[in-house]
Amino acid sequence: MGFLLNPGSLLGGVTSLVTGIKDDDQRRAIIASIASAAYSSWISALWRAGQRSLWGFGPALKDAATSAYMAFHATEKKGFALIVPKELLDPANLNRFQVEEVSK
Repeated sequence: MGFLLNPGSLLGGVTSLVTGIKDDDQRRAIIASIASAAYSSWISALWRAGQRSLWGFGPALKDAATSAYMAFHATEKKGFALIVPKELLDPANLNRFQVEEVSK
């Protein structure tokens, strides 16, 4: 139980897992999975907090979740998968935002 409550040991366990893998493709896949889970949970938490309208910040939190989803959505092609609430993917919600790519 102490392993779950100690972020240092959790991070150390993940780090040793990733560094112990010799195959670069498998290492990239594991890193992408861990990052996908972290960003998916963060976006989902923002969205759910926005639904509760905490201190009047509900719409702002939902907009932050939607913009984060749209920013990371482009990376899904590279082995990065986002799992978010279905309401966030509603076309009426997504159509309120515009994506612009900046190229050098």
